[in-house]
Amino acid sequence: MLLRVFELESDEVINELFGGIFDEEDFNYIEYTLKKDTTSTAGEAALYIYNKLRPGELIDVDNAISYIKSLFGGERINLGGIARRKINVKL
Repeated sequence: MLLRVFELESDEVINELFGGIFDEEDFNYIEYTLKKDTTSTAGEAALYIYNKLRPGELIDVDNAISYIKSLFGGERINLGGIARRKINVKL
């Protein structure tokens, strides 16, 4: 869903991006994840992620997309062990 917010909306584009990563005997995590993904557009994905991060607050699609991009843009993000754990707990 997060890739959809960052302008990779279609399944084909995401598969092309990660196409050469898996060998024949490896499990294709990207394909499995795309099958479980319930969103198909950037707006739907942004609203889903925003509702997980801030449940109960109402927001429109454009503001949700800009909020999520601001969280992951620039030098604000640190994906150390603690940050990854916090993201996993919220999502």
